[in-house]
This record gives sequence, C-alpha cells and structure tokens, in this order.
Amino acid sequence: MNRMVIRAHVATKSWGIPQSSSMTPKSNKLNDKRPLQERPGHHDSRTVSAPNELDDRPLLQEKPGHFDSCTTSKSNELDDRPYLGGVSKGLGYFDRPMLIFDLETTGIDPLHDLPVSAALLEFDPVSHDCSEDVQNYFLVNPGCEIPPAATAIHGITTEQAREGGMPLDDAICLIYDAIVGFNGPVVGMNISYDLTMVNTLSRSILNCELPASLMVLDILVLDRHFDRYRKGSRKLADLARTYGVQSVDAHNALGDTTTTANVLMSMMDCYPEITRMNLSELVEKQKEWHYDWASQYSEWRKEQGKLPLASGEYNWPVRWS
Repeated sequence: MNRMVIRAHVATKSWGIPQSSSMTPKSNKLNDKRPLQERPGHHDSRTVSAPNELDDRPLLQEKPGHFDSCTTSKSNELDDRPYLGGVSKGLGYFDRPMLIFDLETTGIDPLHDLPVSAALLEFDPVSHDCSEDVQNYFLVNPGCEIPPAATAIHGITTEQAREGGMPLDDAICLIYDAIVGFNGPVVGMNISYDLTMVNTLSRSILNCELPASLMVLDILVLDRHFDRYRKGSRKLADLARTYGVQSVDAHNALGDTTTTANVLMSMMDCYPEITRMNLSELVEKQKEWHYDWASQYSEWRKEQGKLPLASGEYNWPVRWS
C-alpha cells in the first residue's frame, strides 16, 4: 500500500463568516508527532450488539473494468495533472486518492454538538488500496456527557470517551490538518454535517476556518440529484442497499467510511456523468444541487405546517450559523 504524510496547512480563505483577523492557529499540537491512539474501545462491550470486525474487514469491493490501460490524455484544469481517461474505466478525473471522512457525535446539531469519534481513510479508487498511514480511527473526549440517545446509536459511552478519547482540542487540530493538507477530494456521507462541525470548532479552537476552496464529494447530495424521485430513506445503510454494496459496521466512524467509499464507486458506475466533470466543476454543481433540494424540502416543510429550513442550511458543504 502507498503511504502518505499529511502536511499541515492553514486555510487562507474563509467561508465568508465573520471572525477575528488572525488566521493562525493558536497552537498546532500535531508537531509533537505523537502517534494516534490504538483504536480505543473497539473491543469493549458496547450497547450495540453487532461485533466490531474492522480489523478483519473485507477489502473494498472491486468494480469491473477499473483497471483498463491508459489510452487518452487530457488536461485536468484543477491542477494541470494529465487526465488519465482510460486508466480506470468509469473513473474519469477521479484517478487520485480520496480522503473519506466521518464523525460520530453527541447529537444532530453540527453547530453545537461535539465529536466523540473520528475516522480518516485514504482510499485509492484505481487500486482500491487503503493507505495504512491514513487509516485512522480514534475516540474523542468531548468534555461533556454523551447523551444516552447518542450512545444507543454509536455505542460510545461517556466513560469510554473520557478514559480513551483524545482531547477535543487535539482532535480538531489533527482533523483540520488532515483535511486541509490532503491533496485530493474529501468524501463523506452528508459530509456537510461533519465539515460544519469541524469548521465551527476550528474557529473557536484554532481561530481559523476550513478553506472555501476545499474539494468535497458528498454521496448524499449526488444520490439526491441523480435519483431524485426514489422514495424512502436515504441513510448510509439505505444507499448501500440501493447501490449493491455491503454496509460495514454501521454507525462506527471507520466502518462508515469504508461503506461510503464503496457507495461512491458504485455511483460512478451507475452515473458516469459524475466522472466527466473535473472536481472544481462537480463541487460547484453539488452546491447548486443541494440548494435546489433545500429549497424544495423547505417548501414541503411549510406545506406540512413545519418550520422551514434556516437560511444557513441552504449552504453546502459548510452551513452558516
């Protein structure tokens, strides 16, 4: 497997949200090079009954035709890398490594809740390899009680987070540097939730924001656009069933990143137009698609006598407060 070193990189562009003038983190606690914790809590008794088998998890599912030889070359406007049109059938511009990202948290409000675990998985869509250097799962101590309702979903208790969790400041510093320093797209399921939480905490802890130029892919936004009339739930497990992939250890951050990677690869096979756009174009399209969905959903809520979405929820991939 290829190995990659994450380079610290502080954002110089913001999402247009007022903040203090200094864009330099108060401290970068990654410089002490401490190793990540050894996946604490993976073998503790948890409130969910399914065993955690991440250490023996299956390889990411391979899609047919992903290993054709390169036959064409075309300019990639994002960073002038050659466009390897035939290196991976159906991948198009997506021949570069991706950073799959997921959080488990104390609740459902990304502006006020806190992470209790995080997963960062570097995935090569061409070789289907996962880098061992960026295949990290760690608990986070949010510094508060984890509500029982949240524990019932992800199985992480307050005691586990306090005993084995990384301090919140350290965790946000690590996650921020990993995301901003990664040379490729950041991918997730409903990743607006996760990135909004990271951005909110980065502002308060590091005095800086995620860059507005961040390359992001969200399988939820893509699914809503390309299969907009499908009825039923669109949770990660539902998308896994829809796109014919195995759901790995649901509601565990590392398991969810694996499932997300598989769903994205299957979506690229189902909707080749995804891979015909370069990353910059696709990011802009996702912003439009999310805004259109939010507008329609907000109108539906009003018709049902419910409150419409807040104005900040129309923005993607980072919501405004």
